[in-house]
Amino acid sequence: MRGTIGSRTSREQARWRVRVLATGALAFVHDQRASLWDMAGAAPVVLEAGGILTAERGTPIFPLDPDGYDGEPIAFLAGDPIAHDESLREVLGAAEAG
Repeated sequence: MRGTIGSRTSREQARWRVRVLATGALAFVHDQRASLWDMAGAAPVVLEAGGILTAERGTPIFPLDPDGYDGEPIAFLAGDPIAHDESLREVLGAAEAG
């Protein structure tokens, strides 16, 4: 898929990828262990630019329930609508097969 970078656990890389996605240089980002702080700054830019940001199962991350968040890593998908849809289908298909 054009403009994708695979999952990594580095916090710096998660923040960098979401920022690059927000500029339009990437079509899609998938991270399995991001912190809320890794994506909070760039998420509004991605969403305002027409991108989609969801949990790995396709459910919205924001608004986040502060009573239900304990600082655990967040698995997320973010991208332009077409890339997000394609990638979400792949992630869900892999989860069902695995």
